[in-house]
Amino acid sequence: MVSAQIINDRTIVTLIRKGDHSVCKVVYDKYAPLLYGIIYRIVKDQTVAENLLEDTIAKVWKDQVSYDPEKLSLCTWMMNIARNLAINKTHDREDPAKIAGPLNLLDLVLKNGMNIDQAAACKSISVTDALRKFREELKTSIAHKP
Repeated sequence: MVSAQIINDRTIVTLIRKGDHSVCKVVYDKYAPLLYGIIYRIVKDQTVAENLLEDTIAKVWKDQVSYDPEKLSLCTWMMNIARNLAINKTHDREDPAKIAGPLNLLDLVLKNGMNIDQAAACKSISVTDALRKFREELKTSIAHKP
């Protein structure tokens, strides 16, 4: 894959729309510092900000069909997603009944329709580690079912 510094936004969008999951790492490398900064300024918690950054990248992937380059730049669109997720999380913390956990591998696979390779790329971990964590999350999820 091409360096995040060289690849332009139009190419990133094209690769996402073609289903090229290696672009998750490019998006992360290119935009994570900016998006993290926006999120952190709102939530003021490192762990929450890191989780929301992962959620932002996953949402960019999932909602890419709604992106219109004629209306916004890719960067602005992703900044809006990050900001909205952070604001929603702040509201969730104010209402304990709405608190939801961070997007984990189980969510990426089961709720967002990614395969384990895609989820691993979005989490920036190896497929082996992703499979191990997925199994752990699945066991935990099953163990907590009534």
